[in-house]
Amino acid sequence: DPFLIVSELWWVFGFGGNLALIGYSLYTVFQEYPALQFITGWGIICMYAFQAPWLLVVAKLKMRRKRGAFRTDKSAVKATMTLEDGMASPKILLGYERHLIAEMGIESLRFYNDAKAFQARARDMTQKTRNLRAQKLARVYIGANAVLAINISQALMHKIQAEIAEDIETGETPAEVFDAAIDEVFTMMSKGSWLRYLRTPAFAEAKKAED
Repeated sequence: DPFLIVSELWWVFGFGGNLALIGYSLYTVFQEYPALQFITGWGIICMYAFQAPWLLVVAKLKMRRKRGAFRTDKSAVKATMTLEDGMASPKILLGYERHLIAEMGIESLRFYNDAKAFQARARDMTQKTRNLRAQKLARVYIGANAVLAINISQALMHKIQAEIAEDIETGETPAEVFDAAIDEVFTMMSKGSWLRYLRTPAFAEAKKAED
């Protein structure tokens, strides 16, 4: 293993540096022993000529190892299960809900479920019912003062708020008013909390129970 070889070499040269300090200390006390000069000189050469470059090599190897492990782990997680597939599994979805509660991010999943339900039924609702449902969703999830404010872009948040305010005046709420927010929240969960959940023992247990 090149990493172990380099580590061992670094310790050898590090020993040389320590030997230089010991030799110099002894030489200052016992100057009549020329051999101490040789020990001190060899130790200093090792310390300055070799130790620093090898230390840099070791640090770079450590960084490469960490990056490589992260890439491998992340690719393995991605191949395990998508959020869409996970939502089709009651046990895995329950584990994900608990994970979000622990992360204090359950509002994202709740908004997604509520907004998807609105999206699916909006065209079958009366206009009045659609208006009331959309306003309720906006009060709960959209904006800094919302009860369970979701993390979406400022531009999208203001756009939805403006549409809802206009719909109150006109009485016509479009069925797709939350579509963009649904997509943004789903993408955020897929790339964030869902990947973290896949790395937990809770996911492994839920998946084993499903299988």
